[in-house]
Amino acid sequence: MSNVLTHRFVSPKLDGSDATQVQPTAWNDGHRFSGGAHGDVLTRDTSDATWGAAWATPAGWVAFTPQWWTNNVLRPLGNHAIAGLYHRRGDVVWYQIRFAVGTDALPAPGSHWAFGLPFTAAATLTPGTGTEATGAGLFPLVGSAFGTPDRITLYYVPAAQVNLALMTDAAPTALANGSLIEMRGNYQAA
Repeated sequence: MSNVLTHRFVSPKLDGSDATQVQPTAWNDGHRFSGGAHGDVLTRDTSDATWGAAWATPAGWVAFTPQWWTNNVLRPLGNHAIAGLYHRRGDVVWYQIRFAVGTDALPAPGSHWAFGLPFTAAATLTPGTGTEATGAGLFPLVGSAFGTPDRITLYYVPAAQVNLALMTDAAPTALANGSLIEMRGNYQAA
């Protein structure tokens, strides 16, 4: 991941030999965040005299745990991780889903993937977009709840083709420990 927060001034100096002093490479490096829950945002908090900020769930968003499906079979998570957030206004639902691949074995090679939605979707074409991030890079994904209104099925566009193909553990690229899948979209609840 690229640095999401750094100092405005970048030191051009080389590291020195005194390991007890802050080195230029440490100064130039990005900051690490801890605390909060997946999907939280860091907001200004004037009541916190020490830090002046706090983690908060985005207004109107509710955490949920999506189900994980492969080949239309509900899967146990094992040591893989999944988290989701949704925001509902009337029958319109916005969602965010993040799946992190752990060290447990993935389902049978070639199994197509889907994630459960917080509410059943109306019988319409329900798109979503996402990204598969692996050591090999980032790959765009498309999701649809058409035909499976309780979940979003993941697709990708194969090289040199126009038609969508089902995403699997090996396509668009092989998933391994540390790979991430993120999906976002909106739909009309049934």
